Amino acid sequence: MEENRLKSLSNLYHLQRLQRLYLGLNRIQDLAELEKLECLPALKEISLTNNPVARRLMHRPLLVFRQPNLLSIDGIPITTEERAKADMYFLDYAPVDQSSLPGINTKLHPGVNPSSATGSNVRVRELIRVRELIT
Repeated sequence: MEENRLKSLSNLYHLQRLQRLYLGLNRIQDLAELEKLECLPALKEISLTNNPVARRLMHRPLLVFRQPNLLSIDGIPITTEERAKADMYFLDYAPVDQSSLPGINTKLHPGVNPSSATGSNVRVRELIRVRELIT
């Protein structure tokens, strides 16, 4: 889907088994558009190079946090350390309620199966529990 002047990532919810998504050279600007990728539970690799959103400081940590199965962003592998830092950063913002995270909308998009979209919420609850046990 590279070089298509895309501004929105709506209507991807039909692609439940999609593993690689190349969105380079489009016009995706808002972090909120990246939230729409949560309907792609099998996504392992994404490329957003040469999109305005890729120049935003938080695009990578947001993807790492919200897409637990993601292995690579823009050709750069996600490390265990990077995933831990993203988890801790976003958990610091919202220990219980994710709706207060900057640029994060917890509403489901049309056609999204709620059971497939709750993976990151379950993960957040587990991380919060671990944090409580540690502190």
